[in-house]
Amino acid sequence: MQISSLGQKQEPENSKVKKYVLIALIISFILLIIVLICMVLFSSMKTTPLTLIVDGETKPFKEETFIFDNNNIYVSLEDISNLIGYKYYRGAYGGDQQYTEDNTKCYLDCNDEVVTYELKQYSLYKTPKDVTNQYSEFTMSEPIKRNNNKLYVISSGLETGCNLKLMYNQKTNQIIINTLPGLYKVYNDKAEEGAYTNVDSISDNFNNKKAILYDMLVVKSGNKYGVTALDGVTTKIGTKYDEMEFIENTQEFLVKANDRYGIITKDGVVKIGINYSKIELLDNANGLYYAVNASNKKGVLRNGKILGRLYVEYDEIGINPVLFPSDDIKNPRLLYDNCIPVKKDNKWGMFDITGNMISNFYWDSFRICLHNFKFRKNI
Repeated sequence: MQISSLGQKQEPENSKVKKYVLIALIISFILLIIVLICMVLFSSMKTTPLTLIVDGETKPFKEETFIFDNNNIYVSLEDISNLIGYKYYRGAYGGDQQYTEDNTKCYLDCNDEVVTYELKQYSLYKTPKDVTNQYSEFTMSEPIKRNNNKLYVISSGLETGCNLKLMYNQKTNQIIINTLPGLYKVYNDKAEEGAYTNVDSISDNFNNKKAILYDMLVVKSGNKYGVTALDGVTTKIGTKYDEMEFIENTQEFLVKANDRYGIITKDGVVKIGINYSKIELLDNANGLYYAVNASNKKGVLRNGKILGRLYVEYDEIGINPVLFPSDDIKNPRLLYDNCIPVKKDNKWGMFDITGNMISNFYWDSFRICLHNFKFRKNI
């Protein structure tokens, strides 16, 4: 009886051992799974080093070149300039400011154009090289800021100012930049290889190259110019003009036919008839154009029509900035964003940006002093 009793007690003990072993195995398996999951998560969390690719080539760069802030990328203008084909200078381009070391301003030079940035400002200014009194103003979504004692621009402001495309690939942690010369080569090579319909080449005019950044190609077939989409096939403006130049501010085109100039929009709409011997953008913000007729008379147009009383009948529109070297004149035809100086019969008057007269034609000359006008009249 006792032996039988002992045998009956041993079986539950073996069962308990097996149960504990099974539990231990399950726990071990769960822990192994957890460890594997943690390893995978840790591996995925390991940051791939940021790389910079410019025109298909990996470039070395300083760690502080890029700052990531609230889904925005800011770029050090000083550090990026040489990598994208620009030279960096402190100060502001043009006038006396060009020869200062003001570290709240800087300008970048690519030989064809200069772009100026200023701390805390939302505007950037692009000036054709060696033409300091003609400029284009563009607005950025964020102002220029300073970090590491350097000026930083938001990536979209770098794109506009320095004529390039910038893309960040989060998956590969790569910043990819395509410069204007690089983009032009890609599309022009395709054109010369015959990839596009009735296109011999892409215009190599600097302003026309910039149309690529706005998804357009200024194309040439024989001696005529036109505009297509980036596919080189979809026509936007027919290839029938003797000359053509892209106006970046308005994304319009100055065209020439039969020795006369006009303005055509990117959609192919004639904005200003091809009737003038010269047309220039006077003010982008208000859509104003300076026009000269065959008799060398000047006037101002808006949306293809005469602006107020500024008929194309005046001797001069705008002052000669060379006569005012000490004044900060950004636009000699539009002073302080409101006043248009006009000359007729050797006398000067003044109009506002709506075409209304501010001052009659009494004056022999203007002298600009700070933000006030001083007039001189012979007595």
